[in-house]
Amino acid sequence: MSKSQYEQLLVDQIVADGLPEPEREILFHETRKWRLDLGYTPAKLAVEVEGQVWGRLVKCHNCGAQVRKRTRGGKMVPVREAGGRHTRGDGFSGDVEKYNEALLAGWRVLKATPAMIEDGRALEWWKRGLEDVQWA
Repeated sequence: MSKSQYEQLLVDQIVADGLPEPEREILFHETRKWRLDLGYTPAKLAVEVEGQVWGRLVKCHNCGAQVRKRTRGGKMVPVREAGGRHTRGDGFSGDVEKYNEALLAGWRVLKATPAMIEDGRALEWWKRGLEDVQWA
C-alpha cells in the first residue's frame, strides 16, 4: 500500500473508534510551508506516517534480477537498500528540522510506520495523546 493509503487506514481506525476525523495536510509553519499529515489543530496533536521505511529493492547490475538472500531460517527474502528517503541524508535532516519546528510551535507529533498502523499501535498512541485534551 502507498503512504496515502496507510494515512487513510489510520483515519478509518480513528473514526471507527468514535473520534472525530482528523484534519489532513495541516500547515503549521508559514514561511517554510511545512505540513503535518494528520492531526487535530485545537489539540495540537499530529501524526506523521512514514511511508518509505525500507529502501528500494536491490537489482543485479548485470541481469536486472531482484537480489535475494537466505535468512537463518532458510527463507529467501528480497534485499533492500538501507532506508528510504526519510532515513537517509538530507531527507532525514529535513525531517528532524521539521519536527523540531513543530515541537517549538507547540505541536506533539507522533510518528507511525505502516506496521504500527496495521497492528493498532498508532491508534493507541493517538488515543493516549488525546486523554487530557479539553474539547471546546
